[in-house]
Amino acid sequence: VFFFNDTATTEIYTEQIVGSVRCVQETAIGVLEPYRKYQIGSQLVEEILRMVKEKKNIKSIYLHVQVGNDVALNFYQRLGFEIAETIPDYYTNITPTACNLLRKKVNQE
Repeated sequence: VFFFNDTATTEIYTEQIVGSVRCVQETAIGVLEPYRKYQIGSQLVEEILRMVKEKKNIKSIYLHVQVGNDVALNFYQRLGFEIAETIPDYYTNITPTACNLLRKKVNQE
């Protein structure tokens, strides 16, 4: 993990980067398709959760998944995220335009 002020970047790679997560105000997670069966995405999300749990004032984290992206939705649900709401017309350049807003509670007393 590389830290630059409030930015954290984690990359997992062999001869090329096969998975990466970058945390600023918004986080992007990506794993190349041939490497998705190696739990790289799970490791990246667990790293984010570890960093978030160190900041005791954060109670929940949120992310969005395009409606219809069942692979991503199932992935995040396996990691304990729940659908908080569905937002219509969230995206402007892709179809479908709706997204599921997912939430995972952290640092709950």
